[in-house]
Amino acid sequence: MSELRADNVTLGYDGPDVVEGLSVEVRQGEITCIVGPNGCGKSTLLRSLARMMRPKGGAVYLDGADIFGLPTREVARSLGILPQTPTAPEGLTVRELAAQGRYPHQGWLRQWSKEDERAVEGALDTTGVRELADRPLDTLSGGQRQRAWIAMALAQETETLLLDEPTTYLDMAHALEVLQLLERLNREEGRTILMVLHDLNNASRFSHNIVALSGGRVFASGEPREVITPELLAEVFSVEADFVTDPRTGAPLCVPYGLRRAGGKAAGEDE
Repeated sequence: MSELRADNVTLGYDGPDVVEGLSVEVRQGEITCIVGPNGCGKSTLLRSLARMMRPKGGAVYLDGADIFGLPTREVARSLGILPQTPTAPEGLTVRELAAQGRYPHQGWLRQWSKEDERAVEGALDTTGVRELADRPLDTLSGGQRQRAWIAMALAQETETLLLDEPTTYLDMAHALEVLQLLERLNREEGRTILMVLHDLNNASRFSHNIVALSGGRVFASGEPREVITPELLAEVFSVEADFVTDPRTGAPLCVPYGLRRAGGKAAGEDE
């Protein structure tokens, strides 16, 4: 399996650094979620791990080599990437989108093959979009489109998938549809999955490990029960919450009831 880690990375755009001196290792064969408030560096970190953003300092390593020193096709054979708001040409069908996932495996001496066809058809089956294969993406529901994009990533036949907020703009049913698909890919095929999620309860339910960021640094990391705590909600999100145990998974679930304010009381709480 491909080993992926960030070592003491500093990341930023034109202004102040967004991430500073951050180290994280993506555990192989497991689902890891990155969580944190808006602007804490979640998507920025994922972009760097996906070789889409070069660190100002430190390095990202893929199988022990600096990822920015590796050929693009080699990285694409190891990492399947789904950005937060992917775009495709108008009229592109689901099958055509999935076929784009085979480009890293092609070259001057290797054109479209039966192996490529097998990979695409397998990805359509795995994601449950075969019946939609000939439909344009812009005619699909949000959940169907996300599954189609995941099919493209699966067609790459990478061991690791990186997804930036794969449930954004989806209602509860479609979000569960996508998360359960990713859970099945991990359980049945051993795929390593790293994703950014906003919903802490979904992160707790569907992940083996959680990395919580705050101010561009790792606030806590570990199993959900070690990370999703009253302290995390209060200090990172400024939220007061009650906690219950998921009766099916044993993971912690939070029930927010107010914003934290000075003095440790929740906004609206009786004096």
